Amino acid sequence: PAIGAADVVIVPVQPPPVDLWATSRTLEIAKLERVPVLLVLTRVPPRAKLTGEIAEALQELSANLAETRFGNRTGFASSMGGGLTIMESERNSKGADEVRALAAEVRAFLTKN
Repeated sequence: PAIGAADVVIVPVQPPPVDLWATSRTLEIAKLERVPVLLVLTRVPPRAKLTGEIAEALQELSANLAETRFGNRTGFASSMGGGLTIMESERNSKGADEVRALAAEVRAFLTKN
């Protein structure tokens, strides 16, 4: 599988518990292939209790959880609709800041792993 060729598997996870359950198979495959995983919470609503609960549950999976979280921002969807990324369509937005933060976090993660 493609996971075996990867340096890291970045898994986006939304706060609803169904995403947590769906993530388990990807984690199993990455473990078999001995590829490190970085989980990223996405579409995170501000001040939601569920987000904290899901973050705690993800940490119990013995996987790395990114500090960077992507908010539930319309800029991500609207940029895709135009065939662009948020970095192209809204370069100075909070969403673009989140992408830059994740990129820096992934670089640091790859250096350590």
